[in-house]
Amino acid sequence: MRMSEEMTFEAMIHALTNGVPGSVNALVSVVKDYRQIDPSSGMGFVGYFITLDMFMIHDQDIFKVYSSCCEDAAKFLAVIRGLQLGFISESQVKTVIGHYEVTSFDFVELVKQIRVKLPDFDPNNLIGE
Repeated sequence: MRMSEEMTFEAMIHALTNGVPGSVNALVSVVKDYRQIDPSSGMGFVGYFITLDMFMIHDQDIFKVYSSCCEDAAKFLAVIRGLQLGFISESQVKTVIGHYEVTSFDFVELVKQIRVKLPDFDPNNLIGE
C-alpha cells in the first residue's frame, strides 16, 4: 500500500499516480463528482482512493481503467464500487488494464448490481439504462 492515514490530499494523489497526468485527472474527477454519483459514500473520495491502493491500481493503471470507462467519472466510480462490493473481480480489472483499448465493463449491468446494495448510486442515471 502506498497511502497512509497522515497524508495530505496532494500526497495521496501523488502516491497513487506518481504524477501520471491522465491518472491525476481521473482522481480529480472522482473528487469533483463523487457526491452526485454516489451519495452513500461514507468515506468520501478517500474510500475510492483506498480501494485503488488496496487492489494495487496505481500510476498509469488508474488511467487505463479510467480510459476503459470512456473517461467518465460515473463509470469509473461504478468500477471502484463494483470492486468494493465484489461485483467485479481483481482479475477482471487486471484484464482491462492489460487490454484497455479493446476490453471494457458492462456498465448498465454493473449499476443494476450496485443499486441492489446502494439504491442511491447514480441517482441522475448518468450511466444510462
